[in-house]
Amino acid sequence: MGRWNRLAIALLVVGLGSLAAAGLFVALGVFDSDYKGPGTADPFGPSVSYYQTPQPTLGPTPVPNTAPLARFAIPKFGVEAPAETPMH
Repeated sequence: MGRWNRLAIALLVVGLGSLAAAGLFVALGVFDSDYKGPGTADPFGPSVSYYQTPQPTLGPTPVPNTAPLARFAIPKFGVEAPAETPMH
C-alpha cells in the first residue's frame, strides 16, 4: 500500500468515527432528554412598534386643476411643445 492510500484510509476511518459519534450524541440527546420544546412564545420587553420611527400623516389631498393642458414643457431637456388632446 502506498503512503497516500494509508492517509486516505486513516482520514476515512476518522471521518466515519466522527459521524458515528455525532449520531450517537444526537440519539442520546433526543431519546434521553426531558426537553419539551422552546416553552412559551410570549414576547418580553416593549413591542417592535416602540422602536419604529413614527410615519408622517398625510395632509388633505388638494383639489386637482380641471383646466386643460395647453403646453408640454421639460426645461431640463429643452422640450416645449403644444399638448395634443386625444380624439374621443
